Amino acid sequence: MATARLSLPLLVSLLCCACSDKAELPPPAENAESLYEKARGLLQPNADNEKPDYKGALALLEKAARAGHVRACVDMAGIYLEGSKDGSVKPDAQVAYTWAAKAAALGDVTADYLCAFLLLSDGKRDKAAPFLDKAIAANVAEAHLLKAFTELDAAHIRDILRIYAHTHRGRIMQQMEAQKSLDRIVRTKFNDAFLQSLTAAADAGSPDAMYLLSRYYVMSNPRLAITWLTKATQCGHPATVAKAAYTLATQYEDDLQVALRWYKLAAEAGDARAQYIVALSLLNGEGMPVNEQQGEAMLRMSAGQHYTPAVEQLVRFLFSKDPEAHANEIHAWQQVLQKLTP
Repeated sequence: MATARLSLPLLVSLLCCACSDKAELPPPAENAESLYEKARGLLQPNADNEKPDYKGALALLEKAARAGHVRACVDMAGIYLEGSKDGSVKPDAQVAYTWAAKAAALGDVTADYLCAFLLLSDGKRDKAAPFLDKAIAANVAEAHLLKAFTELDAAHIRDILRIYAHTHRGRIMQQMEAQKSLDRIVRTKFNDAFLQSLTAAADAGSPDAMYLLSRYYVMSNPRLAITWLTKATQCGHPATVAKAAYTLATQYEDDLQVALRWYKLAAEAGDARAQYIVALSLLNGEGMPVNEQQGEAMLRMSAGQHYTPAVEQLVRFLFSKDPEAHANEIHAWQQVLQKLTP
C-alpha cells in the first residue's frame, strides 16, 4: 500500500495554519473559584459598586454552580430562598431546592439542612427526613432547631416555619408580630422532646435557639434565661442580637446604666424600639450626656423603620427646631404617620 507523503511546502503551510488558528483561540474559561469570588465581590458594596449587583452576581454564581462549585450552589439556593433585597431576584422555593439538592449531592451538610427546610415548608416530611437526619448527624445547629420545630407540632410544621421565617423578614414591627406568634406557639405546645432538640440547637450555636430557650426560662429560671440571652447577643446575627439585647435591657429596668448598655447594642443591631429609646436618652440627657446630633440620627433610624412612636417624636422634634425650614419633611413624615395609624 502506498504511503501518503506530505511535501515540504504543504507541511509548512499546514503548520502555519495551525499556528495561526492557535493564536486566534479565545482565552481559557475562568475557573469556578474565580467566578465565585467575582460573584461574592458584586454582592459586597464597595467603591466600584455602591449597591450589591444581584443579577450580575447570580449570573456568575450560576456558571460556577454548574461547574460543580459547592458554595456557589449553596449561595444560589440562599438567594432564591429569600429573594434579593433590591427585588431584582424573586423568591422561588423550587429553584432554591434544585440548587440546594445539587450542593447536598456534592457533600455539603448545610445544603442538607436547606433541603430539609424547603421540603418541610412544602409539607413533605417523609422526603425531608433523610436530609434532616444527615444535617443533624453533622451537628448543623439550625438542623437541630428544625428538628425541634417538628417535635413542637409536626402536623402544623408548615405554618410554624412560615412564622419562623417572618421573624427575620420585613420591617421591625412585622418581625415583632411574627416573634410574638412564635412565642405563643412555643408556650402552648412546649414538650420535653422540643426542649431536648432546642437545647441541642443552642449548644451547637443556633442564635434563634438560644433566644427561644431564654424565653422558656425567663419565668422559671431568670438567671439561665439571661445566660442564654447574653450568648445570643454574641452570635453576630443582627436580627437575633437585636431582639436578644432588647429583651436583656428590659430585665434591667431598675438599673438605667445597664439597661442602656443593652439598648445601645440592640440599637446598633437595628432594633427600632431600642433606637427610639436611645434617641430619647441622648436628646433628654437621661442616663447619658445630651447629644442632639446623635439623638436625631438615632431617631431618624428608628423612624426610617416606620416605628410609630419614633415617627411621632421626629415630627415633634422637627417642629421644635424650625417648622418653616422643615415644612416639607414634616409633611412627608405626617403622611407616613397617617399610613401607620389609619
